[in-house]
Amino acid sequence: MKYVFLLSLLFFIPVNSLSGSNNFFNTEKHKLGIVVGYANNMFFDVNYRYRIVMIQPQFYYSLFKKDFLELEMLFQPQFNTTIFGEEKTNFSQNAGIEFGLNFGPLLRLKPKNSVVSYYASISVGPHYVSGAPSRQSSGFVFLGNAFGGINVLLGEILSLDLRAGYRHISNAGIKEPNAGVENVFFNIGFVFVP
Repeated sequence: MKYVFLLSLLFFIPVNSLSGSNNFFNTEKHKLGIVVGYANNMFFDVNYRYRIVMIQPQFYYSLFKKDFLELEMLFQPQFNTTIFGEEKTNFSQNAGIEFGLNFGPLLRLKPKNSVVSYYASISVGPHYVSGAPSRQSSGFVFLGNAFGGINVLLGEILSLDLRAGYRHISNAGIKEPNAGVENVFFNIGFVFVP
């Protein structure tokens, strides 16, 4: 609980030394970034495991800005490694890979004179998975994400990116089995204005 309180204080921290040259939150330019992360299905009551180490370059395309709101289109190529198996307690570990491209809208809230911005996004895209638990066929799948996070300003053109979210893979019924795989993920990275 104390961490939630400390993170909420970031909303009120003034930019002070950066307020005159805050290019990150006020730029008309687009942004680039990279996040790394970890995903697991530990919060779901399922009889399989699907763990992911993520590497995700990012391109933010600015669509609309008004006062403290910004709408962006986020493009995320993904290159992930996976470990999966059938039973949560004593499962055989199989290694795999995922790669693909997600894209979707990102809505950003930028409080005035703050060193943080808050955002939420949903995205979807085609992916390839080399292996999955028996409930989901490998090969071509769709990956859907819903996540939220914060950017903490570190310099004139650089911010720290922290996010958490939910992801689901399935193949839209193209091939059986297609029960899907769910994960919760946590990412950390950087975003900058080129």
